[in-house]
Amino acid sequence: MQNPIRYRRAFDRYSFEKHRIDALVMESLTSSPYVADIYGFCGESVANEFGYKSGGQLVKTALSPSEKLKFATQAANGVADLHNMTLYDNGSNDVPSRDKKRSDHLATLAHLDIKTENFIVTKENVMKVHDFNLARFLEINTETREPCRFKRNDCNIWRSPEECSKSPTVSEKSDVYALGGVFFNILTLHRPFFYDKKTKTQGKGKFPTIPQKFTDKEKRSPPEYAVLVDAIQRIFVSKPEKRPSARTIANFLISASQKLKSDRL
Repeated sequence: MQNPIRYRRAFDRYSFEKHRIDALVMESLTSSPYVADIYGFCGESVANEFGYKSGGQLVKTALSPSEKLKFATQAANGVADLHNMTLYDNGSNDVPSRDKKRSDHLATLAHLDIKTENFIVTKENVMKVHDFNLARFLEINTETREPCRFKRNDCNIWRSPEECSKSPTVSEKSDVYALGGVFFNILTLHRPFFYDKKTKTQGKGKFPTIPQKFTDKEKRSPPEYAVLVDAIQRIFVSKPEKRPSARTIANFLISASQKLKSDRL
């Protein structure tokens, strides 16, 4: 058992609200096989699914090219399911209502802390997204029916260009950018910007450098690597509106995986 950081802690409304959102998201997404399950919630305590290993531990183990593609696909599906979480009417607890205030193609939630460590891997080797206490529900402008964007004062190696430049355009597409960092980590076994001299360069439009051994076609890298490189390059786009959705990326990886299997038959 690790030593406690604090023996006492004063909880405020903000902390309770963040834990409430964390529990609500897991409870609402129990139908997704790629989102961590919840078994109980009370105040600041949540009983959720136990991971056999964390995503951070996963990338430290020897993975075959097919395993890397499989875990990346599962991660993409988890983020896509998260973004498309069904909302409910204020006056009803059991009737889904996506069509009254938002179109089906608009996301309902942003995770805002997508990174390899915020995934768990079960004993069945299923990668699931978790840790939703920074998640934010995405509001819709009632007049324009367009999603309301926002700004964040947060920048690290996983964050998007719009977050690092403090642009008021943060949305679920910021999660998609971070998902590209997770793919990069799974593919190269290194975190984004490991090969670059400076970190926190996203705000200047710089992207992590994919090592040449994964991109050089003459070296005949496994085809799974080419698929992952393609997905990463589709994601690492400066303008969030030009980035594909998590569902688009998930579908691309599923199709590519199926094609690779059929080609080997």
